[in-house]
Amino acid sequence: MYGMSGVCLDVDLSSGEVSRFEYDESVYRAYLGGNGLGAKIIRDTVPADADPFGPENAVVFTIGPLTDTPLWGSSRGHICGISPLTGLFVDSNFGGRFAIAHKRTGFDAIAVRGSSPEPVYLLVTEEGAEIKSAATLWGKSTVDTITELEGLEGPGASCAAIGPAGENQVRLANIIGGGKRLGAAGRGGLGAALGAKGLKAMVVRGGRKTPLADRGLLKGVLKERFPTLKAGTKLFSEYGTPFLVDVINKLGMLGTRNNSRETFFDASGLNGNLIRDRYRVEDTACFGCPVGCGKNVRMTKKDAGENPVKMPEYETIYALGSMLENSDIESVIAANHKCDLMGIDTISIGVTMAFVAECIERGTVGESDLGGAIHFGRSDTLAGLVEAT
Repeated sequence: MYGMSGVCLDVDLSSGEVSRFEYDESVYRAYLGGNGLGAKIIRDTVPADADPFGPENAVVFTIGPLTDTPLWGSSRGHICGISPLTGLFVDSNFGGRFAIAHKRTGFDAIAVRGSSPEPVYLLVTEEGAEIKSAATLWGKSTVDTITELEGLEGPGASCAAIGPAGENQVRLANIIGGGKRLGAAGRGGLGAALGAKGLKAMVVRGGRKTPLADRGLLKGVLKERFPTLKAGTKLFSEYGTPFLVDVINKLGMLGTRNNSRETFFDASGLNGNLIRDRYRVEDTACFGCPVGCGKNVRMTKKDAGENPVKMPEYETIYALGSMLENSDIESVIAANHKCDLMGIDTISIGVTMAFVAECIERGTVGESDLGGAIHFGRSDTLAGLVEAT
């Protein structure tokens, strides 16, 4: 079978047992891709009424047949489970390098169930999985955890970790994957599900090569179509996804002031031109991607760029910017960085803040009920509210 190995891994954190299970080619054809395979595992093994925070819930890390092939954009990974935010099935797609290292372990899916009484992390190699103590990592940021574990587990290791938000089972918690460009499995609160399991991080490391039917033919097709790719993604390469701010605003589709409007009068304070001209330090890319839509930016105008941080994507700019009627891009950059460190989904927290801001404005709740101020047009409290959350 090309593209996949046919072998998956099941880890029970309650018992410490690790086992392998297999699917034949018919299953992979029926449930094509990482999210399809993950959905099947969840359907077959997790009760319909499972508590998202309970040991019966599973969080499944998956990859697809195109992952770690020469095809552009094939470094994406999937994580799925029963969402602490909705109580329903959720899957979240993320980039970076983690999925590449996952594929090289030879396991198409890694299903984590049960719960550990002590903080742990999981090391997965071609030989299988090992549960290790994460006692000294609990409370640390996602970036610190990723840096420490990738250094500890050696060359080729890639880590995905939760932050304090996941540890404290905040329903907006995400999972951050390592790489030159960090990936974020943001939606649905699966970081909180890992926190409930006591799983701080997963580290993957392997050397298995993905089998292809005709690698030479694939490379030939990609070489022929490469000019088309570069032409079609020029704006992404130059500005990243923030170029969409102006495009979507002109179409009257930029959610503003908790979606009470669909155009933002001060969108130019958040757009790709401003970020590129005043804040951009360098381009970054997911593993093997020639587009390079990621950027590292300065935190503020006065920062010389010694410690650049990840540029906020369009969705983050919309959620922490126009939805809050906030045109201060520096506050969005700072809040985005704090979300990455704490392990919080930027979209979820931004639109939640916008809803709360309208509730306060309408008098539905008071500031004293919330322990802090969230107002439209106010940018100075964003990063602090993220950390407080």
